Amino acid sequence: MDETETIHQLRREVVGLRFGIFLISTAVLGAFALVNLIAVLYIPKFEKIFEDMLGSRDKLPELTKWVIGYARVGGNLMPLVVIGSFVLIAWSVMLLTRHTWKFMLVTMFAVSGLILHGLVITMALNLPLLQIIQGINEHP
Repeated sequence: MDETETIHQLRREVVGLRFGIFLISTAVLGAFALVNLIAVLYIPKFEKIFEDMLGSRDKLPELTKWVIGYARVGGNLMPLVVIGSFVLIAWSVMLLTRHTWKFMLVTMFAVSGLILHGLVITMALNLPLLQIIQGINEHP
């Protein structure tokens, strides 16, 4: 095997590895985006439950009110834009750069953003439940 053939074989292997990294990163990013999307889609259902249990929307914690408002912005499109932007930015970097480390760095930031997004939504949906439990414990 001559030197040029070895170089071409190594390039093919690098391209294959790069594609594998892209697929794995896309799967992880897609999974976090899907979890966030499902959480955002269920916010209106939780709002009704919380209003029924607390008696009024005014009794909801501020974070919960903010997340409910966020979920309604633009006819429920704002959360989709936020979630989609994380994924699109990571994919754009992958397609526009030849450096895998840049893509991995951007993907890590995108996944971190989606995790933070999911944590805020989870906290907002759990705070009214804690408020309800505290109310039950205070009135035996």
